[in-house]
Parts: sequence; structure tokens; C-alpha cells
Amino acid sequence: MILQTRPQDWSRVSWVIFYFLGYLIAIILVWHYSQVHNLREVPIVQNFISICIGALIISAFFLVLTKKARLIGILIISTQFPIILYFLFHSIIDLQSFCIGIISGLFFGFYALYYVKFDWLAKISKYCLYIITAYFWITLFFALSIGTYTVNSPIQVFLLVVSFIFWMAFIQYLRITLINISNSDVLIFGSFNSGKSVFLAALNLFLNDNMYGENPKEILVAMDSSLLSDISLMKMSDRLKKGIPIRSTRASEFALYELSCKKWGFLPIHISSIDYAGGYTFQVDAKNFNTGISTLSSSIHIKADELKKNLSSIQFLNWLKDNHFNEFIKNINEIGNVILFHKLKNSGKVIFLIDGEIYNKDLNDELLNDYLSRISILIDQIGTKKEYCFVITKGDSLNVIGDYVKTNHETSSIAKKIETVAFKQLYQNNHIFKGIINKIDKHPIINPRKIHCYLISVDSNERDSEQISGYKPWRIRNIANYIMKF
Repeated sequence: MILQTRPQDWSRVSWVIFYFLGYLIAIILVWHYSQVHNLREVPIVQNFISICIGALIISAFFLVLTKKARLIGILIISTQFPIILYFLFHSIIDLQSFCIGIISGLFFGFYALYYVKFDWLAKISKYCLYIITAYFWITLFFALSIGTYTVNSPIQVFLLVVSFIFWMAFIQYLRITLINISNSDVLIFGSFNSGKSVFLAALNLFLNDNMYGENPKEILVAMDSSLLSDISLMKMSDRLKKGIPIRSTRASEFALYELSCKKWGFLPIHISSIDYAGGYTFQVDAKNFNTGISTLSSSIHIKADELKKNLSSIQFLNWLKDNHFNEFIKNINEIGNVILFHKLKNSGKVIFLIDGEIYNKDLNDELLNDYLSRISILIDQIGTKKEYCFVITKGDSLNVIGDYVKTNHETSSIAKKIETVAFKQLYQNNHIFKGIINKIDKHPIINPRKIHCYLISVDSNERDSEQISGYKPWRIRNIANYIMKF
């Protein structure tokens, strides 16, 4: 399901308003600019602006390819179109420089498309827009100051002031919306015993079967090396496929998993998760990140900057395991905390797992509230620009199931109904969770955010048996589709 603090209609209203105002203001500005002797006598300015305009218009076309940025891209194109046409027909744009801008925009666009770095492309679009806006208004006010453009009537004054105010509001609106475009890196975050292993194994099986998934990369560390195969994701996936239960990570065991798949068969998507026993979720924050880096730097005699750069790399962790095994085990919590916070900072999407067994006890259970409070603190530190998703695990044990599955096996529609009831109850009855949703949906009227929420479980009719017949979890396809969207 999707949680929003405002109905979807608010989003449609805001888009219609800003399309209309943006296009109207662009036409008014073109009319104002047509009365001005422009700055064509400064070739370097003309060339630079021409490059920015070419890069902006192509970047906007690439933003249209993404579902999340589609309306933003169309908005940029439609509002800039009158200005670009006027500049072209009146030779304000240098055609050669404009072509260079188009080629640059194509390079940036294909780079962003292949590496799924649309947050990077959005920043380029934003800065180009700032430069073009600054040039436009500086030219206009400079012309007013030297008398090459005069405002003779109250209507002209009114139009000039109103267009300036609304254009600045329009730029601010784009600034807010453009920064919310995420990249393709996804982190799965959950507390101890929250069902990460089962979730990851099920997700790995689905990606391999349906989304060009590759065998996962992993780094496994344990005091007893004979236990490493038990926490290998490929091994867990195989057990799960056969319906054999898998165990949780034990003390002094550490695992970092990286799953890879491809959207449309060629665009890479990366998913990572860290699993190690202990109450690490309550220790992950910016302060402990810096403390952990300092501790590790002293322990293994590597510069702090080098650790920050390489510690979340599986290649570096394998080197650390092979050459500093004792230090790795000794500092396993610090390593886990540092990697987890680093990935939280750099991921475009974060999936928070909520333990269904704790949820089922009480919607205001102390453990649940402590975990949600930690999530709230982390979001404060890593920002609301990312996409956030919540997944309740072990959903077949929830009391909200009621009569849904007393006699029949679950279907997709029934699972969705249970999922909707579960999250609505959590949103309505847990003030911390409601505060998190309100925090993420920071601008609910001008830029409403969709927070995706899912419930995952095995078939509850087979939960009590020691072996289930295969494993087709509820909603795993929906979660995978969410991961693949950009």
C-alpha cells in the first residue's frame, strides 16, 4: 500500500497550478525581454548560457524517462520552451554552443540512465536552471538601470513584480521536487531477528527468476568457519526454495550481502544488507560512525579517510578479513555500525523491516517504539530526500488477519487487504510511526510523497509445519517492482 499525508488529488492540483503559472510567467518574461537590448555583445556570456540551455533541455527529456521525475521533466520543458524559442529566433543563443550543450546533455543523460544516477542528473538540471534564471533577471534589471528598457505604465510594473515573485516561487518548487530523485542503490535495514535473512533469500530467488538477477556478492565472517555456509545467501536461498527453515545470524557472525539485477535487461540495480547479531540498530548514527572510524583506524593502522572510502567495499572487507581477522572479530560491532551508516547515507532507497511478531504484541510495544524512534533519528541524520519503504515481516502471525485465512489459502488480493489494515492501524495508533511518515512527507501540498508499505510472509496455513512446500511469499513481486522503479 501507499501512505500519504494528503490525498493524491492535492498532487494533481499542485501540478496543474504550477504548469499554468510557469508557462504564463515564461510568456510574460519573454515579452519583457523583447523590450530589452540584450547582452549579445559579450560572447563568452552568450556561449555559456547557450551551453546551459542545451544541457538543460536534454536533461529534462531524460528526466521524463523516469516515473518519479516525469512530470518535473515535462514541467521544465514546457516552461522553458517559450524562452528557448525566443532566444533562438533572435540569435541570443549561439547555435554552435547550443549544440555543444545538447551533446553534453546527451552524455550526462545516457550516463545517468545507464548507472541509474538520476539524482546526479537532477542536480545538473537544477544548476543549469539557476544559471539561466540569473542571466535572465540580471539582464532585465541591468537594462532597467541603464535605461535601455523603461517601465512606463502601472500594468508593466505589476507584471514585472508579479512575474519575478512567481518565477522565484517556481524555481523554489523545482528545487524541492528535483532533489527527491533517488539513485539505484537500495539498503535493507532491520533489527535483530526481524526476518532479514528470509526476506533477502526470497528476494534473491525472485530477482534471479524474473529480473536478470546475478549470484549475490557477500563477505562472511565467523569465529567458527564451519558455520559460514549457514549464512551464505545462496545457501539460504536454496534452503528456502526447498521449504527448509533458515536460522538467524548468531553472535560473532557478520555478513554483508550485495544483490544485483537489471532493469530492462541492462540497467543495473544494486541492493545491499548487513546482518550480524546484537543491538546494532540502536547504535547506528553519525556520532558512532565517526567514533567507529577512529577506533578502527587505531586498531588496524589505516588512515581514517581511507577507511571511510573503502570500508563498505566487499573487496576491502575481504582483505581486512584475510589480514586482520582478530581485529575484525574484535571490532565487529564498530565495523557493522560504520558500514550500515555509510550505506544509509549513500543509498537512494531504504527499506525498513518491522518485526511482525513485535508488531503483533502491541502497536505501542516498547521494543517497537524504540526501533521506530531510532529510524526517526536516522532519517533526521541522513535526510528526507531518499525514498523510504516499510515492510512488516512474519505477517501471517498478525492478529489483523482475522477471518481472511481461516479456511482458504492467501491470494494476492487478500494479502493486499491484510497489508492495508496492518499499516493503517500502525499509522493511526502509533504516534512515532505517524511522525516518521509526516517527516518524510515534508511538503504534503506542493510535493506530496508516496511512502510504500508492504507485508511479507509465508502462507499461514503452512506456518506451523516444519517444512513448507516451496516458498512464494506474499507481496515479494510488489517489493521487487518497487525496488526496480526509478
